[in-house]
Order: sequence, then C-alpha cells, then structure tokens
Amino acid sequence: MPSRSVWSRAWGAQIFTRRLGIVSLAALTLVAVFGCQRPHKANVLATVNGKPIYRAEVERRYEDSLGDSHQQPSKVQASIMKLNILRTLIDDEIVMQQAAKQNLVASDSAVMDKLNQIKAPFSKEQFQKQLDSQHMTLAELKERIRRGLTEQKLINKEITSRINITDADITKFYNAHQVE
Repeated sequence: MPSRSVWSRAWGAQIFTRRLGIVSLAALTLVAVFGCQRPHKANVLATVNGKPIYRAEVERRYEDSLGDSHQQPSKVQASIMKLNILRTLIDDEIVMQQAAKQNLVASDSAVMDKLNQIKAPFSKEQFQKQLDSQHMTLAELKERIRRGLTEQKLINKEITSRINITDADITKFYNAHQVE
C-alpha cells in the first residue's frame, strides 16, 4: 500500500479538524441554546459560560454588514444573516474563553504595536475618517485587534505548533509528484 503524501496527510488533518470543529460547534450551540435552564433577559440572545451575547451587538453587526446597500434583504434572509452573526459571536467567545484559560490573551503592548502599524500610513484625520467609514470607535478597533492577536496565539499553540513537516517529507513529496 503506497504511503500517503505529506500534503494528503495535512489535507486529511485539515478536513478532520474542520469536521471536528463543526461537530463541536453544533454540540456547543445546542448546549448554549437548550442546556441553559435559566431564563434570559429580553436583550440577551445567548450566553457562553455565563457571558451574555446581546441583541444590540447582533443588530449592530447586522447593520454594519448591510453597509450603504439600498436593497434590504427579505425577512428570511435577514434572520439567516442574524443567526450567522450570532453563531460567529458564540464561536468568537468560545475561542476567547479558551485563550484566557491558557493565558494567551494578547497584551496591551502587542495591541498598541499592531494599532501603530495600522495607523502608520495615515494622518490623524485620515485614520479617523477610516474609523468613521467603518462605524467604529478606537476602543472597538483595539478590542478587534486584541481578539485577532489572541486568536492567532491560540491557533499557533493548539494547531500550528503541532504541524511537523520535515525537509525529507517535502523532498519525498516533490520526487513523487515531479510530473505534476
């Protein structure tokens, strides 16, 4: 039986990881939606380990996703979009909580370094216009940067650090697929 190539193993691992993630997400979503017996406040759409996800945040992101579009989606389309936003917020919160458990939350200095990189090509006025055009405050941008850096740290620790492709694996794959 021929050995699987490095790339097919990596691809298989990626598919497995996605499937595992989808199954985990479905299970966590069911637990979040049905497992909590405490009544939610009217403005809370979901809770993740006690942390509420507010209707206002889903609505704000929904409005942001519409942008300056003059065409409004149907009620069904709007509901689907809002559910997808809610699912994304739940996923993000799960990731942030897992990162916090592992002490991988991005530091203030890392956030400021990234913010300074983003601001560098703009004047103060141009940067503010960019924020305004995206309906975002500086505090919201900092929070998005923190979440992005934190997520990257978690991915690096949990996934990237476990991928081990040697030069011999690359050479073997190359030699086996030179024609392609």
